[in-house]
Amino acid sequence: MEMLCVNLNRFYNDADVFEILEEDLKSKVVDFIIINGDRDVYNEIACFLISPKIYVGFSPLNKSDLNGLCLLLSHLNGSSGYNLNFYEEDNIQTKEQNPLAASFIDYLESKDIESVMYNTREIQKNISLYYSSIPSIEKTLRPYIDYNIVIFSLYKTSIGICRYNEMEKDLYRSLRNATISNRLNVALCDAYKNCPDLFDIVKCIENYIIMVKTNNIDALTFYVALFLNLSLFNKNRNEYSIAYLYLQRAVETALIYHFLDNDIIEVNDYGGLSFKGDVNEIHGVGELIKEFFARSKDNDLSKKIWKLNSLRNKMLLAHGYYTPSGVDYDDLYCAVKEFVLNIISSEEPKAFYEKILNGLKPIGKEKIKKELSFALLNN
Repeated sequence: MEMLCVNLNRFYNDADVFEILEEDLKSKVVDFIIINGDRDVYNEIACFLISPKIYVGFSPLNKSDLNGLCLLLSHLNGSSGYNLNFYEEDNIQTKEQNPLAASFIDYLESKDIESVMYNTREIQKNISLYYSSIPSIEKTLRPYIDYNIVIFSLYKTSIGICRYNEMEKDLYRSLRNATISNRLNVALCDAYKNCPDLFDIVKCIENYIIMVKTNNIDALTFYVALFLNLSLFNKNRNEYSIAYLYLQRAVETALIYHFLDNDIIEVNDYGGLSFKGDVNEIHGVGELIKEFFARSKDNDLSKKIWKLNSLRNKMLLAHGYYTPSGVDYDDLYCAVKEFVLNIISSEEPKAFYEKILNGLKPIGKEKIKKELSFALLNN
């Protein structure tokens, strides 16, 4: 890509020279013009430029920052390199690269989820330290980067945070998972009130907190969506034992929600769950699956849900010694999603579930790439 770097400070004190510069730049056709100088002077000529322009503040960038910016612009636009010229200056360049630009490039080139998480942390570490003269980078990108860090933290430490093991013993205590509530409420609601793209998910978290405080069982649909996302996240890390575990946990939680919503089970005097008219507590998801398919005939879906339950019971994380592969995962994941949509029948909790499922996940690389390009061109 062809880049041109222009230092306006060298020209604007001489009206005749500046007029020549202005006329010359109007006809320049390059991929990007990188300009520094007084903002008012920049605005005066920017509207006449044909080529895309990047304003980098009053002072020129140092050579490593400039190289990093050029490499980043090249990467964002699908080019393998760049050729940089300086307007009426010696063409002095360096191969040193700005750490923030390098971490953005490494992030966008990441091939696996572990690399994505590492490079996201590197961006978060560097975003306040570099390119302060291009404040639109931090202003635009920080909400997305910080959001992803929160989600990665929630997902990576999910066995500690989202155990939900007391679901059959004390449903309402399980709903009041303070770690989830506090982390999401503080980290998301307060930090991203001015980020329109995150408004829906922040609103969902606020609604979830209200549901928990009022013992509203619709809060269970939050966990169904969360467990599905945790499952897919671990599948992408090739952690299939954990992926299947959370897939089955989504089934279990969805069934409890469905049976409570339809007045088939109840919270007993001890905080546990029992079928209506039965003094015995429910033990294990197998009882719930059996009861559901006794009432709803769907042989194909039944076979897949029972297969998942059997697979989970054989694993090291459950009762057995089996380490599963991913051969059956995609088929079972799709079956569980279909199963969940079948049993969350009311429109309002279904809409809430789908917003959590689609929103409570990391912002994708394409979105980050788009926002970064926008930030650079609109500084």
